[in-house]
Amino acid sequence: MWPDVEISVMDDSSSVCSEQAAVTAVDPVFVDYHDWLVVPPGIPDTRLLDHLAHRVSRNPADLLSHVQRVILCADQRRVDETYGTLLDLFIVLGDKGYALRLRLLNKCRGVLSTQQYGTLKAAALSGLSAIDVVPEAEHSRLCAGISGSLKIVSMTDAHLPAPGMSVLNEARDLINSDRIESARKLLESALLASPQDEEISRELLAIYRHTLNYAGLTAMLEKLPSAALAALEEWQALVEHLASGNKHEPC
Repeated sequence: MWPDVEISVMDDSSSVCSEQAAVTAVDPVFVDYHDWLVVPPGIPDTRLLDHLAHRVSRNPADLLSHVQRVILCADQRRVDETYGTLLDLFIVLGDKGYALRLRLLNKCRGVLSTQQYGTLKAAALSGLSAIDVVPEAEHSRLCAGISGSLKIVSMTDAHLPAPGMSVLNEARDLINSDRIESARKLLESALLASPQDEEISRELLAIYRHTLNYAGLTAMLEKLPSAALAALEEWQALVEHLASGNKHEPC
């Protein structure tokens, strides 16, 4: 269970920026992120927001960074960024942390558009996954960015499709349309949600192999629990192959 985080922000009597008007900006690298929740050291600028976004990308389970991103974006009334940060928080919490999710959503209600608020309000109880269909979220770091439908064909009988097939079909359609980067992001989000899915694991691995994407490959391995990752030996073999400087695809 995710712990609740006490939050007291964005009331009518104060704002982050007004409380720090006389403080100079601080390099995000030197910020102690455990020292603050509501008011950060220095004037919050895009560098601090970018740094927090990077922390979330590197470690999606960093709940403190998620909350700090939401608070800063909402306090500066960055509409789309507030939506994206909340979306990331909903995704990482899953069906847990309902109280935290609802409290932050209510604090941000005046910043979000009607559509954005409605989407998040509908998911407040159950949470969201990275591959759920949601309105465009340019500033989300964890959402796969699916704005259409995952339903490829209509069901003609009572048999359910194999788990992950909709995501695989979506990814393969993107690959066939030369949208390799979009397919990679979709599969990465799906694998983070289901690291034991062998088909998704191998499909993503194939993209890393064909694009020789060593950085993306190793970054994903850092995020995934190795004990549960399907086709782990194949991932490790590709890491060794690319690390050796071999620019050809392994046989």
